[in-house]
Formats: sequence, C-alpha cells, structure tokens
Amino acid sequence: MELTGDRERLQKALPKLLSDAKAKMAHAYPSVDPAFGNEWEKRMAARIKVDDFLGVTARAYEKHFTNDEILDLITMMNARKEGKPVKAPAQLQQKMDSEAPAIVGEIMGGATELAVKLGGQVGGDIAREHPEYIRRKQFLPQ
Repeated sequence: MELTGDRERLQKALPKLLSDAKAKMAHAYPSVDPAFGNEWEKRMAARIKVDDFLGVTARAYEKHFTNDEILDLITMMNARKEGKPVKAPAQLQQKMDSEAPAIVGEIMGGATELAVKLGGQVGGDIAREHPEYIRRKQFLPQ
C-alpha cells in the first residue's frame, strides 16, 4: 500500500469525503440540526482509520493472488517507482486483467461497509448524547 501511494491519497481525501458525506446527510435529513452533521464530521475524522480501509484492499489482493504473484507485483511497483520501465509477465498480466473487476468490487464493497458501520455508530452516539439535534418536525405537530 505504501508503494502505490494509497495511504497518502486516502489520508488527503478523507476531509473532503467526510464533508461530502455530511452534506448528503444534511440534504437527506433537512430537519436535523446542522450541529449534528458538524459533530458527526468531527467524530468521524477522529475515529476513522486509514489502515482499516487499506486492510480491505490488502485482503482483496491476498484473496486473488498468490504470495509469489504479490511479490512480483511489489517488485514491479518498486521498479516503476524508480522510473524503470517494467512489464508484467504475460501470465500475471492476464490474471491482473481477469481479477481486476472482482478486486475492485471487493474493495468498494468492503470500504463502503466499513464507512457505513462507523458512520452509523458515530451517528447513534451523537443522537443519544444530543437528542436536541434530531428535530422531529415532520412527525410531530408543532
């Protein structure tokens, strides 16, 4: 993950991802006090772990490639990082091409599952601690 720059990219992307998620929540639930979204974003930033998401990626690759194939991929990435032109052996390239859709699907699904679970936990904590943030205008008469 270090070789691909995924850790750094995800770390840099998190603030925008959380801000976008907060905006979507505010749009979906306009009766909820904006303080809820602000608190949610703050707590998510504190609790979210990039390593959990990178673990999803690592597990997907481990599932679809042998240890030797992963070592070959690491060797290739190191060479590319050093600016050396590298081409994967035909068999590995074929496997990368055929497995890519499944790997991407597993990564996206696993990352979504992690984010939804943590987001729900954080939202539940805030709702219990600050019930005043949850306005029930649409359900209760004024």
